[in-house]
Amino acid sequence: MTDELHPGESPDWPIELAEPVAKLGRPNAVFRIPRQHAARKAFSGVALIIGGAIANYIYYGVLNGPVEIHVLHFVLISPVLTGFGLLYAAWRDRGLWVLVYPMGILRWQRGIIVTFPWNEIVELLFYRVVECQRPRRTKGPNGEIIKSWLPIAKMGSRSLGAHLTLRRFDGAEAILPSSLSEFPNLCQIVQEESFQVMWPRVWEQFLAGKRTKFGVLSISLDGIHRDGDFLPWYELDDALVQNGKLIIRSRVLRKPWIELPLQNVLNPHLFVALLIIGPPKVREVEPA
Repeated sequence: MTDELHPGESPDWPIELAEPVAKLGRPNAVFRIPRQHAARKAFSGVALIIGGAIANYIYYGVLNGPVEIHVLHFVLISPVLTGFGLLYAAWRDRGLWVLVYPMGILRWQRGIIVTFPWNEIVELLFYRVVECQRPRRTKGPNGEIIKSWLPIAKMGSRSLGAHLTLRRFDGAEAILPSSLSEFPNLCQIVQEESFQVMWPRVWEQFLAGKRTKFGVLSISLDGIHRDGDFLPWYELDDALVQNGKLIIRSRVLRKPWIELPLQNVLNPHLFVALLIIGPPKVREVEPA
């Protein structure tokens, strides 16, 4: 859940958080795994495993069903695999707290504290996010973009769920799972705050004519690049996130120019911001 903190009020966080909170001050927001969430996932996982085992016993042991691989085998094994996935997710998420501060986030889980200052985050990745709404932006007084984020619309994988991965400059990682209540709100906060730190360098590099890499894709003043292919700005039609993929459409192609799993796009909030802006007056002019 997300705790709205008021003066003189404290959430019922673990005693281990009292010391860091006393040093850092009260957080702007608190996200945590609901207490009953892990237990519910674990119970569902055990129930699916037992049910799947019984179904397999009846089919193979009682009915002497054939062992050839066909659709029925996937139906029989699917509950067992989903059950183990739920058990893993319950173990992974147990006791997780995320505290948001003006300077970054603090992640606490079962006695381990990891901090991620906004100015030390270099990579942001979405996993198992199925669909995003159109990018949202906040502009400054001169019309410049100061914040940009991709609103989460739909997440996949009932067992493991979606998650947001943050990576610091020293290689340390933090996983923020969708089992955190109000996960889309947390994703927005992280995208907005990291954007304000990362964007000036990315924009300067872009205007200097250098390629800015976002995993397998990169962007330059000429257009969008991938291995062995190139889409000039004047051919760019649209970009959206559907079925877990970043889909970029060209004005001259019937099929998408690329369909890339979203998890392969580094810092997608920066990537879509560059797509929206593009180099000045280039997208409007097609070479003769």
